[in-house]
Amino acid sequence: MNDLIKRTHVLISVLVLASQFGLHAQAPQGVNYQAIARNPQGQELTNTALDVKYRLYSDAALTILVYEENTSVNTNAFGLFTSVIGQGTPVVGN
Repeated sequence: MNDLIKRTHVLISVLVLASQFGLHAQAPQGVNYQAIARNPQGQELTNTALDVKYRLYSDAALTILVYEENTSVNTNAFGLFTSVIGQGTPVVGN
């Protein structure tokens, strides 16, 4: 029983300290996305500036558009680009 009490005291102490130092969870500000851009022949688009459009739908038939944004990216030597969905320019939704 003493061991349980000690563990409880330790847990409470950790929680109190965490609240004193301002440890708070935050909602993500976007969704990380990474892809390789390719031309119609399947070749990577290397070292290229691109305008990318992201669209999110609420149904499987892709008929109810709930969010759309545009963003600009640059590919690397392998055609790879990264971006954060939610940090572009919103067109539909927020």
